[in-house]
Amino acid sequence: MKMIKAMLLLTLLFSTIGCKRIIVLFNGGRISTELFLYQVPTNITQIFSHCDRCIISNPLSPDYRHVAILTYGGYVRLDNKAGKSYDEIDRNSIIFSPDSQRIAYTAKVGNHWIAVVDGIEGKSYDHIQNLVFSPDSKSVAYIADSGGKSIGSTFYGGKWRIVINGREGMLYNDSGLANIEFSPDSRRVVFTMNNIAVLDGVSKELPGNIDYNTDIVFSPDSQRVAYLSHINSKQLVILDGKVGPPFDDNHIIWPNSPIFSSNSQHVAYVAINGNRWKIIIDGKEGKSYDYIESKKSSWLDWDSGLSFSPDSQHYSYRANLDGKECVVVDGIEGKFYDSVDIPHYSQDNKHLMYAATMGGKSFVVIDGKEGKFYDSVDIPIYSPDSRHIAFAAMNAKQWFAIVDGKEENQYDTINNLKFSPDNKHLVYFAKTGEKELLVIDGKEGSRYDEISGCSYKGVIFDSSNVLHYCAGRITKEGTDYYLVNETIN
Repeated sequence: MKMIKAMLLLTLLFSTIGCKRIIVLFNGGRISTELFLYQVPTNITQIFSHCDRCIISNPLSPDYRHVAILTYGGYVRLDNKAGKSYDEIDRNSIIFSPDSQRIAYTAKVGNHWIAVVDGIEGKSYDHIQNLVFSPDSKSVAYIADSGGKSIGSTFYGGKWRIVINGREGMLYNDSGLANIEFSPDSRRVVFTMNNIAVLDGVSKELPGNIDYNTDIVFSPDSQRVAYLSHINSKQLVILDGKVGPPFDDNHIIWPNSPIFSSNSQHVAYVAINGNRWKIIIDGKEGKSYDYIESKKSSWLDWDSGLSFSPDSQHYSYRANLDGKECVVVDGIEGKFYDSVDIPHYSQDNKHLMYAATMGGKSFVVIDGKEGKFYDSVDIPIYSPDSRHIAFAAMNAKQWFAIVDGKEENQYDTINNLKFSPDNKHLVYFAKTGEKELLVIDGKEGSRYDEISGCSYKGVIFDSSNVLHYCAGRITKEGTDYYLVNETIN
């Protein structure tokens, strides 16, 4: 009996295919397995030696299950299978499809570039850029240039075209092509160049010049599209081909806006005139504020918190006036605090909550009611059925998760809280000392040197009681990364 218990605590197995596989069985209803993925060497110079397991580009597919390694030999090794060797491969071009089943990248052959999609080579061009998969993973598109010249990493002059699934579009002169975007249903494609938008193959001249660095935004139903344009010293949003009101140049806030409601009937964005910020909803201007953001935000992480409720009937955002912040719901201001975080609607549309700070203490506000005070509070989350609430809080420099008002164990940091699809389990990454671990329903798993760094999307649930994530262990040679699968019994 004692031997059986010992085996349940820790069992190590090694595969015969060269990659180490470890299976760890824990008491307490958790079964954990590890499968070796790739290695990042300790000494960066090892990257340029013959190390076929070493990585010099972002390797993991969106589901963490596939690994693309760019090797010293000039080829991509996908899931331990070597691809063709090329003169050069653009390390920044390697992409997985959204469903993680396909891979594409650009490679150099002589003086020309080709797109390699699932190992199949496309036509050669002088330069290829903006390689992208459609949301349904069935199509791939890119911009191909011919007749120009390269200066550093930038290509100038010549003529260019859009190539979709190997089919070439019409040629254009060099005109500042910037963006290419598929619609959410993957059936429409739009790209822009200076004052021209090409939607579904039809070119249309727009007023002003399309902003080079901004996204093209489709509505959820794929029927509407928005661009950001400059006219003289003004900036405006073009929605469904119609020109919106002008604002001071460079003062329509594009990150995280405009946004569409889930039913695609409403659109909102943030704009500035002079020093006053305001929300524009369906073309109508809201009240002006000192800021529509948090004082703690920087340009890189700026977020107004502007959102619509899941049923598209309500909207909310955070605003700053006279040094205080509030959440505005359907144009009505809530209580002002020292600061507020991004507001979130529950999936059943019945609740709105956010974190707030007043007098050096932080708390969660749910439907206008303030919760318990802490030194700090992170963004709260709802369970999928909207019946449970969880968030991370800190007291005395120690973080802990709070689930429906119950406080769990303390750690140095906590992040990536997530409920299971059936609402029964809460998981999150925690750090204690130099180690990270996954906590499930308050119970700790194996400790690793890294989890949150490679598990950039957090835990991925395969079902309500099966999940997986990426984790790393430091060795003498470098950091070995594993796919960790967990089953909750």
